[in-house]
Amino acid sequence: MNTIQDLRLKEKEFSASEWVKEGLKILGIDNLKVALVDLLLDTGDTVFYGITEKLEIEDTYRIYLKPGLSDNKLKTILSHECIHIKQYHEGRLQVKDKKVLIFEGKEYFPPYDKTQPHEQEAYKGQAKLERQIKKALKIT
Repeated sequence: MNTIQDLRLKEKEFSASEWVKEGLKILGIDNLKVALVDLLLDTGDTVFYGITEKLEIEDTYRIYLKPGLSDNKLKTILSHECIHIKQYHEGRLQVKDKKVLIFEGKEYFPPYDKTQPHEQEAYKGQAKLERQIKKALKIT
């Protein structure tokens, strides 16, 4: 069973932790620990809505979320980040030297963008996963 903790300062109308728990279940991932936290990092000129970090503790992740997102935007971002967790969990996405990402053996350097394959895969799958989560949680 996945353990999801929402540690963000402001609570939302819907349960983000239940959303992530259901998303990971749909993706066939179990026994992970995920913390949802506010994104309070200085990212310069680049705007991030969500960032997933694989922690050094086995099967433990942190999802940073930009504060103030609407519930609908947050659902989309969380679906996207669940796909990144799957990529990490499968060993297809890795972090090297805190900034360099390795996806399926190829290195990617900041700035990260939608054209990189790990992002393309997450963008491609986020809408489908979002629909599946809504159906499973009986959200219209």
